[in-house]
Amino acid sequence: MNKKYQTGMGTMTLLVYLCFAGIVLLCCAKIVPALYDDRVLVSKALESLMKEPELESMTKTEMKSKIDKFFGMNGIRGEATKGVKIQRYGEGMLVNIKYEVRNNLFKNIDVVMHFEHQLNTATKECCEYLVEDNEPE
Repeated sequence: MNKKYQTGMGTMTLLVYLCFAGIVLLCCAKIVPALYDDRVLVSKALESLMKEPELESMTKTEMKSKIDKFFGMNGIRGEATKGVKIQRYGEGMLVNIKYEVRNNLFKNIDVVMHFEHQLNTATKECCEYLVEDNEPE
């Protein structure tokens, strides 16, 4: 074997790896906080609403107020607070939260994440989106 051709990683290869690692870290820095804030905390808001003892007797305004209060305490602002819809049916209510989060990655490239959460007060099912609402948007 000739030692001349076995020198290891070149400078250009190292730069390519560093650029790739930088792009991956940038994407993680933009996506992970939105996933935590908007996925986990919004689900916890619905779970805390589900644990309310007087849930069945609450009006739509009271439910929305409780959700807004939870959002305010946890620093959730923007689309999640506007995307709350409450629909009464038969013996329960559907609390739907549908929204999207748009984060600028760099220049004119955005990352768009869609979130759908639902609480069915009749069955106490939370937080996956199970039943399609019939209310027009």
